[in-house]
Amino acid sequence: MTDHDALSLWVVCQNPSDAPGMFTVRRHVAYGKLAGPTNEVMVCPEIEPLREELRRRGLVQMSRDPNDVPEIVEVWI
Repeated sequence: MTDHDALSLWVVCQNPSDAPGMFTVRRHVAYGKLAGPTNEVMVCPEIEPLREELRRRGLVQMSRDPNDVPEIVEVWI
């Protein structure tokens, strides 16, 4: 698998256990049956700078799924 072959999803979380009191954006990848988070993460005390960076990268915001864990705010693709 190459990075180019994988689907990237950027998951925005509020107050995750690895960054209490912060917002994080972590890249998740999916490739066939393989899926999961990567070590690529951005951390900020406010959500808007993270959103601006995701928009700058040409990504599109999706609403959270009702079945997502409570920390997930939104997903970008």
